[in-house]
Amino acid sequence: MEKTKEGDNIKIEKGDVVKFDFEGYIDGEKFPGGGGTDFVLTIGSEKMIPGFETAMIGKGMGASEIKVTFPKDYTPELSEKEANFKLDVKEIKSRTLPAKDDELAKDLNIKGVATYKELEKYVTETIEKNKASQLKNVFVNKVIEIIAKNSTLELPKTAIDQEVANLYKEFEQRVMSQKMTMKEYKKQSGMTDEDIKKELFNDAKARLESYLITDKVRNEEKFEVTDKELQAKYEDFAQTFGTDVEYLKTNVLPEAQVKEELIREKLVDFLYEKNGDSAKTEEK
Repeated sequence: MEKTKEGDNIKIEKGDVVKFDFEGYIDGEKFPGGGGTDFVLTIGSEKMIPGFETAMIGKGMGASEIKVTFPKDYTPELSEKEANFKLDVKEIKSRTLPAKDDELAKDLNIKGVATYKELEKYVTETIEKNKASQLKNVFVNKVIEIIAKNSTLELPKTAIDQEVANLYKEFEQRVMSQKMTMKEYKKQSGMTDEDIKKELFNDAKARLESYLITDKVRNEEKFEVTDKELQAKYEDFAQTFGTDVEYLKTNVLPEAQVKEELIREKLVDFLYEKNGDSAKTEEK
């Protein structure tokens, strides 16, 4: 439930839902995609760049300013640059949490969860599962980087060029998501297509090396998916999406796609377990 905050000295707090206008400036100049009107944001949702929502906490109604530094992995022309955002806060709403009872559990309509105690258990297990999965993926990516660094991998130029083209398309989609065309982006950044592709070259090479390494492991280990594992995965998805298994199989997730996901998980587990105790040490 949301309730509009009223009064002369109301301030933005974590969890509030805020409606505001904003405009971003770098070195005193506006930059494309850096503004919005009547934008609605839940503070703490992490939908904005790191630091943006935190900087809004404590601001009141009307005009204010915040400073945010773009992350390194952002678009090349904004990477690690400090931006000044002018805000015009129009509305601040607080969010009232529902009562912690069985009715809340039922309202969420999670398959297999009918009581608040079951909901607590489900949320705890989901958080632990996601955290474990994230740690594994980070560790395995580091393992793959080390293997690639210490290996001699032959990558045909045509393959790298194709992967650069794929990454360019992905980059173009990110630019468009900022309500900007590539033509506008290149004019703003002063970069040409060739400049952009040069910057994407190392990422393309790293992605291909990762493909080669993981493909070799898959071929050597010959991971297999049992019917029991496949069914369990479908049941897991069904609980997450709040639907039934047969509907997922028929209309949403083909068996081949789910099997591929399971094989990827087995690959990650294999590399995680076979590379010493350092992974377990990092978790402690």
